[in-house]
Amino acid sequence: MHSEKEIRQAISTLLQRYGDLNTAEVKTRLSEVLTFDADDKRASPSRPGECKIMQRIGNIVSHQSDQFYIYEEGFAVDKSKNPALFTLNFNRQQEGTPSVGAVEPNLQPGTSAAGFVDPNMQPGTPSAGYVGFNMQPVTPSAGYVGFNMQPVTPAGGVFAPHLAQGSHSAQQIDWDAVNERRTSLGKSGEAFVLRYEVEQVRSFAPQLAEYVCHVSEREGDGLGYDIRSVNCRGETIYIEVKTTQGGADTPFYMSINELNFFSANPNNAFIYRVYDFDPVIGTGEVRVISGQELLAQYALVPISFSVRPR
Repeated sequence: MHSEKEIRQAISTLLQRYGDLNTAEVKTRLSEVLTFDADDKRASPSRPGECKIMQRIGNIVSHQSDQFYIYEEGFAVDKSKNPALFTLNFNRQQEGTPSVGAVEPNLQPGTSAAGFVDPNMQPGTPSAGYVGFNMQPVTPSAGYVGFNMQPVTPAGGVFAPHLAQGSHSAQQIDWDAVNERRTSLGKSGEAFVLRYEVEQVRSFAPQLAEYVCHVSEREGDGLGYDIRSVNCRGETIYIEVKTTQGGADTPFYMSINELNFFSANPNNAFIYRVYDFDPVIGTGEVRVISGQELLAQYALVPISFSVRPR
């Protein structure tokens, strides 16, 4: 008998071959990438006319509580369609609902993006040494959170960088060493949270402790989260670990892939903000930030941009 996870893995392969498929098409084509065993072919006791593996395909859709949900196998199911649509396009905009996906700056026509964006800049006030922008959110387009970036004219009417007084010398930064320290700290924080989460799950459901998985270590960092776990209601949760040796309010950074995942899964994705972390003994404090809290109560400040020809 194939589990739902094995079926989802096969569906991912199928979608890479054919693109978007609805539920009926998945049921028709799944045998192309998965060999059904004897138990898979047995009649379903609860769905007359279907074999068990067809029932388990249907369960993926019926057990999904959200209208649009991204699975760890790399595809999403859109239940707003009838029949439900299996898709590799995570930025799909659901009908009647603006999608909150990738963050993309929307420059006003004629606006020059020369200079720097100062994340600490107050609205309407350019800071010394920067060309300032007022960043106003706009109605989301399919798959993007947009910003209108309007230039702020410094005193004197000249739109140009203001060079602060005094001499400044360039510094040689060993970025390889910096990145190595960041990577080491991040991995140590993830290992700490993994131990922490296993103990949490053991406290209410010892039989589910083995379900806790360090996914980014096993499968890589591309899923948008680091650890898969389960809550006290038996629901799967997804944890992205952000570690600092500083205090709880130290800013942290998210990739666009992580932000996309949290935007699509605000109810069961969580930031575990590890702070006051001691890398020598491998322990620290943990603040849990839900996806809903992240999107509603935290400022997402774009500090780098993908630049390509128009």
